[in-house]
Order: sequence, then C-alpha cells, then structure tokens
Amino acid sequence: MEYFQTTFNSNTTSVNEALKSLGSLFKTEKTKLQEIRTGIKTDHESFQATISSHLSQLKDELVKDSLALKSEEAKVISTKLDALEKQAVFAMLHRLEGVSDPSFNPKQGGESVAGGSRKEGPKAPVKPIVKNEPKGTEKLFRDDPILDNEDEEEPTEEELKRRKVCEAELDEHQRIIREAE
Repeated sequence: MEYFQTTFNSNTTSVNEALKSLGSLFKTEKTKLQEIRTGIKTDHESFQATISSHLSQLKDELVKDSLALKSEEAKVISTKLDALEKQAVFAMLHRLEGVSDPSFNPKQGGESVAGGSRKEGPKAPVKPIVKNEPKGTEKLFRDDPILDNEDEEEPTEEELKRRKVCEAELDEHQRIIREAE
C-alpha cells in the first residue's frame, strides 16, 4: 500500500506542477490577448475618427458645391428677370410713347427674313417721341390698360400648359434664391 501512496503523492505533485505551469502560461496568454484587444480597440477608434472626419469634409464640400450651383442658378434667373423687366419696360414705353424695342426689328416689305443679302447701314439710335402737352388739369396717363388684350385670341391648351410650366419654373427659381439667401 505504501507503494500506491508514494505513487499517488508523486503523481499529485506532478499534476500540481503541470497545473501551475499551465496557469502561468494561461495568464501570460491572457495578458497578451488583452494587449492585442486594447490595440485593436484603439485602432478601431482611430479609424472611426478618420472616417467621421472624411465624411464631414465630404459633406462640407457637397454643401459648398450645392451653394455654388444655386448661386449660378440664381445668377441665370436674375439675368432672365432683368431681360424680362427690360422687355416689360419697352412694352410700356411703346404703348405710352411709341418707343420701339431695340431687340425687336420688324421686317419691312421686300426684306428677306432669313439670310438677306441686303446689308443695312448703321442704325440710328431710337429716340422717344416726347409730346408737349399743356400742363394743367389734364390727366398724365390714359385710363386704358397698358397691354391691349382685346385683339388676343383665347390661349390654346398647349399655351396654357407652357405658361404653367414657366410659372412653375419661376416659382422653383424663387424658392432656390430664397434658400440660397
């Protein structure tokens, strides 16, 4: 029985030493894994910060590009509105004083509309007709409307659609201008 007791004690000592060795090995491995985990976590946070920074830069560039585009659209709209305003002024002056629109030159009889061979000399500047009316109790302006709508025909369905599209475009452009401001 002593033999078994001695073998048992020897085996117990061997197993305890092996367990201590495995325990220290596991502690070392656990420490290494924790260091790796901490490094990965740090790298991940750094990567997330870099991605966030890049996304913010892209968003800022997108906003700048969008504003630049809206600014260009606003300039185009402003130019169109200026042209429309000039046309309206010339229409009113034409109606009130007989001033013709310099951008509108009606063709006289015998002139070729497309690619005429007749060369025109320098055009004389358009001078408004000023009427010298006596001042007093007379009205300065007539009561009749500026635009004569009596001769116009009822607009066609196509013309109504075109007007609606133009109005929608103007509304959209005005909205864009308000957003850009």
